[in-house]
Amino acid sequence: MYGLVNKAVEDLVISTKGESTWKVVKQRAGIIDPVFISMQNYDDKVTYDLVAAASSELNIQAEDILRSFGRHWILYTAREGYGDLLDFSGNSLIEFIENLDNMHARIAVSMPDLNPPSFDHRETSSGDLEVHYYSDRPGLGHMVVGLLEGLIEKFNETAQVEYVQTKHALGYETFTIKFGAQ
Repeated sequence: MYGLVNKAVEDLVISTKGESTWKVVKQRAGIIDPVFISMQNYDDKVTYDLVAAASSELNIQAEDILRSFGRHWILYTAREGYGDLLDFSGNSLIEFIENLDNMHARIAVSMPDLNPPSFDHRETSSGDLEVHYYSDRPGLGHMVVGLLEGLIEKFNETAQVEYVQTKHALGYETFTIKFGAQ
């Protein structure tokens, strides 16, 4: 993953628990580099190790950290120069989800090693939105819950995200956005 992701993990830890906690998390994860470079590609293990170290240090389940990180990612990337790209990707939650793959393709122009996930969706008979998440990276479903929650907030929707199915059988993970639910 690119350093931008690891910098966002750092920002989340520092903004919620302080610089001293971040130093301990980095040490637990075996990170010796003083800073992450946003446009540098790092082994995925670095990010997974940071999440595991944060989970251990903060005594919070990794799933909860990933969910918080997903919500934080929406705010962080907007602050770090991707706000216009987020704004241009849709004026509503559904439009944004429809354009996620196109947005990732635009980002890949400046990040040639990017291995982004892919998303598709369908409306259910009850009017909810079923979202499918395809990724080569295991274990990030709870982050997607947080991302979707962050997007719901960004677009001032009233909805709840349910993590329906993991990847095992279908090759993708499934989430349901239930509109009107809190």
